[in-house]
Amino acid sequence: MKTRKYLQYILVLIMYLIPLHLISQDFYTEYEYNWNYPEEEIEKFGNDESNLDYSGYLQTGGSTFKGCYNTQNNKIYLIQTRSYNNKSFICIYNGESNELINTISLNYKSQLKSCTYNSLFNKIYITSYGNNQVIVLDGNNDYEVLTAFCPGNQPDEIYSLKESNLVVCGCNNKIAVIDAENDVVIASITNPYAEVISNFVESELINNKIYASCYEDNGKILSVDLSNYQIDDYVITNNTPVKLAYNSLTNYIYAYGNILYNPSTVCIIQESPFELINSIDINPKASSIKYNYLENKLYLLSSGYAGGITVINGENNEIIKEIDIVGHHEGLTYNPINNKVYFHTIINNTTPEKEMIVYAIDCDNDEISSIISLEQYQNFGEGAGWITGKEDIIFNPVNNQIYLGNRGFSNISIIQCSTQKLSWPNSGWKWLSFPRLERYGNEFSLSIPLLERLNCFPCPVYMFYEFDVEETRIEYDIEYLTWTGGLQAIQSTKGYKLNLESSIETVELDLHGAKLDHETEMTIYPGQENWLGYFLDYPQKIKNCIPQDVWNDLSMIITQYWSMKRISSGIDEWFIKGKVTPVNYGDLVILKTNAQNTFAWLDSGEEEQEEEIPKTQYYEYEEQAVYLPIFVEFDESSDAQEVAVIADGEVKGAAVRFPGDTIVHICSYLEGVPSDTQLEFETYNGYKSAPVDEKDYIVYNRFSKKKEKRKIYAGESTDFQWVSLKQGEVYEIPNVLSDVSCRPNPFTNKTLITYRINETTDVQIEVYDINGKIIKTLVNGELTGGYYKTVWTGNNENGSKVNGGIYFYKILTGNGFEFIDKIVIL
Repeated sequence: MKTRKYLQYILVLIMYLIPLHLISQDFYTEYEYNWNYPEEEIEKFGNDESNLDYSGYLQTGGSTFKGCYNTQNNKIYLIQTRSYNNKSFICIYNGESNELINTISLNYKSQLKSCTYNSLFNKIYITSYGNNQVIVLDGNNDYEVLTAFCPGNQPDEIYSLKESNLVVCGCNNKIAVIDAENDVVIASITNPYAEVISNFVESELINNKIYASCYEDNGKILSVDLSNYQIDDYVITNNTPVKLAYNSLTNYIYAYGNILYNPSTVCIIQESPFELINSIDINPKASSIKYNYLENKLYLLSSGYAGGITVINGENNEIIKEIDIVGHHEGLTYNPINNKVYFHTIINNTTPEKEMIVYAIDCDNDEISSIISLEQYQNFGEGAGWITGKEDIIFNPVNNQIYLGNRGFSNISIIQCSTQKLSWPNSGWKWLSFPRLERYGNEFSLSIPLLERLNCFPCPVYMFYEFDVEETRIEYDIEYLTWTGGLQAIQSTKGYKLNLESSIETVELDLHGAKLDHETEMTIYPGQENWLGYFLDYPQKIKNCIPQDVWNDLSMIITQYWSMKRISSGIDEWFIKGKVTPVNYGDLVILKTNAQNTFAWLDSGEEEQEEEIPKTQYYEYEEQAVYLPIFVEFDESSDAQEVAVIADGEVKGAAVRFPGDTIVHICSYLEGVPSDTQLEFETYNGYKSAPVDEKDYIVYNRFSKKKEKRKIYAGESTDFQWVSLKQGEVYEIPNVLSDVSCRPNPFTNKTLITYRINETTDVQIEVYDINGKIIKTLVNGELTGGYYKTVWTGNNENGSKVNGGIYFYKILTGNGFEFIDKIVIL
């Protein structure tokens, strides 16, 4: 009896050195403990504790330790054993509901070792080590084995190449190549080094190239050419490779393994030419390695009392960070939806109960973001043991969940992973950006998969960037269920305008991928609107997040509900709404500048509270994609609580005024309003509304920089209006003709002459050559007060195109006022 007990302790001790299978008190029955404390609550820690959730157990009836995911049918396949009746089982679960579909019983004495999914033919391949079998399941058939065959002696690791008919299986000293279409071994590649094949990775540089690790003391990585079924090269790693990873950006292979009595190492192998280029010592003992392609980082999991996570920069292969976490860790997976890695702690040595837990590491900052208890506790009583040595985490991308095999507890745990969301209260227009995308760095990401994650989809969707033209917009037609437009890809540094037609109360958009690095730079240019995405994690005042030298060159800032306009050359002389709200994560910010600048958003460290511009209660209006900012000045003593802009009797924008406010910003939505339509104003004091007489307001003239007593019109060529309702303002009476502009100038095909007529008068517009000869009469007649636009296409009175050169246009009014300016045709 003592001999048996000592032998048990020895087996438990050496579990850190070699992969173990089932060990138990009587050596023939499964040892199952579930020390769950009913009064205990599920433990959650970290920034996303409201999102990372423990969803419960799925009972399997056997020791579950590995599985795979069916992408076509959204199913989870779990392999497990029940040693006392010499059977193994395959449990098939619905990935949407997590309900058991079926359990397939296999009369195999040996435990199942590994499984893989072939997406091209929708098949699942499972190895049975002791029976020398590969078991094949049809992804559409949940009730029987499709076929089983012998690939060679002691099949272990099995791997399906991406979008290929080839499946490779590591046998004793061979690699069996399986054709997934016919389920036959088409090649058997002998390993001349007579070593066990333990792991595979696939080349993304060379077609039909894989790399296999040999599980032995000095370690080898084999280069296998599947076009001729030959091992064409190898590299000695001087460790016992446990896991392999492949860097798709640098085409490096990483072999993570152990060295007896020494720290584990990760060996970095260059793919072409195939050679070892570096080796890094890592804390023992090597458990797993995963590559994060969104951040170009590698995450290495080590187990034991010096265990934890080591993060390596995939560009320079230097260690970024080491996170010490004591315990026996297995099962490491990368979740590209939230850019986190998860690993399974089989024994948590930090607590006396030895509970099983899951850690989540946020790859944005490489910090532990969440810890969750699986509410199951290992028993170190006599004969306790478990199955070790295999990956045990399965990722379901459809519902963003991970599944963990809990070994001897005969169940698996389900973890609902966190998903970052943008949300806003209703449909209509939303100015936004996408700080987290499925891309590396600031590269482009596809727009359609992102927009189809809207919780109101399918619905009419319309989005554009800077210009509402075919090349920079995308639209979903709900009638024909099709996407149209050229905006097929988006970037995190850019902002967009999105319009939805839906009755849903709160719109939510799941953001997948990695957050953009806060230090990513953007370039802004003069003479245009620069649509930028704000991607810092917390709200800031706009001035706090723009460098001072860039700030000094800005002429205007526009967000969805407020704007700022510089009206002089002074550094801080802005005309703004009384209160400018902070910019938030995922906002669009439009900047106009007088000089080209490259900058990154500043992290001031001064986090502000999120605020919203209050909505008017009395006035209602429809938002549009573009608005004209109108700044309205009031006397401090005014009793106005709301102010509205009206065109042809219809409210086109309104704003709330708080007691004491002297400046109110109105977003005026004038799309579709004729350019000569006069804009009027109305106020509401809480009891009644009152129109503002046109004689009671004055307007700032952006050309003369003086205040004038005049009307304003919808089509005036300006990016803002400044109107004063204050008493006692000093003002001028403008000439009958004002605010003349000709753009573009010079021009090639056509130019637009804009001007304002301040009272009814005769107007004549003529074009002359340099000799004073009339070339074209554009306008000749009486015009009422209003804002006008006149096009000249470069034709003369006969309709013929004139030659390039210098011309002049003259505007003459009935009272004799004359305006002349030069115009150039290229």
